[in-house]
Amino acid sequence: MSSEKKRLTRSSSDKMVAGVLGGIAEHYNLNITWLRIGVLFAFFCTAGTVLIAYLAAVIIMPSDG
Repeated sequence: MSSEKKRLTRSSSDKMVAGVLGGIAEHYNLNITWLRIGVLFAFFCTAGTVLIAYLAAVIIMPSDG
């Protein structure tokens, strides 16, 4: 078993906007469709506050390629 940790990065292959959700889905082995639906739901429930977190993730998370 490898002791190397996988880094959380933005996906360049599975992206619709900037690859943040694709990278999160790959890192945590989640279904990207359900993650996108959940974030969209959270966007409407929090009056857009999720957008600020998404933009911060775009700036902070490195790209995978």
